[in-house]
Amino acid sequence: MTRSERIRALGACVLFNGLSDESIRRAADAAEERHYPARAELFSQTGERCIGVIVNGSAKVMKPKRGGNVTMSILGAGDVFGAASLMDGDPPATRAESVKELSALVFTQERFSELMKQDHELTMNFCRYLIGRIRFLTARVECLAGCTAQDKIMSYLELNAKDGVMHVPFGMDAFAKAISLSRASLYRALDELEKSGKIARTGREIRLL
Repeated sequence: MTRSERIRALGACVLFNGLSDESIRRAADAAEERHYPARAELFSQTGERCIGVIVNGSAKVMKPKRGGNVTMSILGAGDVFGAASLMDGDPPATRAESVKELSALVFTQERFSELMKQDHELTMNFCRYLIGRIRFLTARVECLAGCTAQDKIMSYLELNAKDGVMHVPFGMDAFAKAISLSRASLYRALDELEKSGKIARTGREIRLL
């Protein structure tokens, strides 16, 4: 990946919104390019603390639970992983796994801390990002506690859709588990939402209407 490609990739990430060209160039030089195969852990549960920006590919963030995992969110190009545990000594509460092959620009804790010391706006963006994640996870909990299957689906779509569209790269079985529904209940509720004109489906793509 060239330096200009790194700069473009970071410029598309919320952490670097509003930063000067000099700051983004400094960040591009500090980042390490990493490539992950399908179904690889994006950050260690016990070792290195780091924060990454996805350049290509997608990942799912999961919360371990008895008997499996609950998918909390889907990440794509420009999204961030590892932020919540970057400054924390405790093991991460979630795990992120690539869906297919994935490339990312990764900062160690030391390098990202140094960048924040050099640029106050990056520090503020990092704080805003963490606050946004808290709000997202609060809404996610409300989604799981929805009264009906349709409520759960609509809440999940509203949280995860980009430009009104969500692609389900990890399959419908995992989607059902992510919102605590059986596969049959998921398909039944999707059919009802489509008939009512709230969504449209094309394969694994679901569009909010």
